[in-house]
Amino acid sequence: MNPAQRNLLQEFFDIWNYPLLALREDSLTIGGLVLLLVLGYLLFRYGPKCNSHLLRFIQGKVVIPAEYRKGIVRVTRALVFIAGACLIVKIAKIDHFIFGQINELYDTVHGMFDLKLFKFGKTDITLWALTYLMVSSLVLVRGASAFRHWLGVRVLARTKMQAQAQYAVGASAQYVVLFLGFVVLLQSAGIDLSAITVMVGALGIGLSFGLQQITNNFICGLILLFERPIRIGDKVQVSDVVGTVQNISLRATTIITGKNIAVLVPNAEFITAKVQNWTLNSNYIAVNLPFNVDSTRDPQAIADDIKACVAEHPGVSREAETRVLFEEISGSKCKFNVIVNTEKYINDPDQLRSDLLLALTRRFKKPENKNKPSNIVIPFAASIESPTSL
Repeated sequence: MNPAQRNLLQEFFDIWNYPLLALREDSLTIGGLVLLLVLGYLLFRYGPKCNSHLLRFIQGKVVIPAEYRKGIVRVTRALVFIAGACLIVKIAKIDHFIFGQINELYDTVHGMFDLKLFKFGKTDITLWALTYLMVSSLVLVRGASAFRHWLGVRVLARTKMQAQAQYAVGASAQYVVLFLGFVVLLQSAGIDLSAITVMVGALGIGLSFGLQQITNNFICGLILLFERPIRIGDKVQVSDVVGTVQNISLRATTIITGKNIAVLVPNAEFITAKVQNWTLNSNYIAVNLPFNVDSTRDPQAIADDIKACVAEHPGVSREAETRVLFEEISGSKCKFNVIVNTEKYINDPDQLRSDLLLALTRRFKKPENKNKPSNIVIPFAASIESPTSL
């Protein structure tokens, strides 16, 4: 290399190392700025691709469930960008300044979190303890819910337990995890549990005055979970609410009505009030269809025609027998009562009654030719009974 080339190279390094900004012990040079821009662009441009290759490598070694894949993608992406950013600031020679600033920020925040807010028993509650309890409680609640879902899907679903028994076991496991978790959180935060005992005693006095209904609903919720007089998916009527049980919590039970309205019924109503459970012993409900028929035909032939017409509807259960009862005859009028069973129309029996009445009307309408024998006439004033009467 001749002297001219050496001088040119020396001038290039002088420009490259020219300080633009003093950063305490470090300084940001022109070369460092160029490296920050170029490597930062490369990180954002090719970081996701590196993350994809990393995920494929992990999936080749470990089977990742589909429900955890999204969370793992976020974690690995964050790790890739954090590692890339640390490498870039190290190459740009500003790592001492960056990590020094991070340490100063940590010391400032740490001092703020050491601020004493109030005293609970013998324990000083700081901002850090309060934040720790809030964040940890949120994580605990989410974790307990995820544990209940995992227990139901991965463990209980493979057993021969009934759906309501699985629900009760899952709910009980969730509440046990929450109770034990909160005890561990309070101890780890350094809170004196003797003060909690005093607070629970004061709470007991409050329960005897203003919180009786909440306590009553809580105890009734436990009875519903373990005794199981109602189950998830049951068609029930309590007071004036009729619908399908969607959820049973410790305070109230959610019922979805036929109009798709969610009604929260206090659990005490299911213990103290009269409750009709239409699907406790079976998965279908019975629908009554009484009406009068004017005819001179044989009643047995009419009953057979009615049964054949009703059986054509897809909402009528094939497992339970359809009954056509000949109840009364008065002159030329015959009174029948059709009892059909349905699983599909549990939430909307009125629609099934309407469909069956239309089908029967079409089947037994008057002939247009008066010279032909008269068919059956179904009066439109026919009465329709609600399944609640069963």
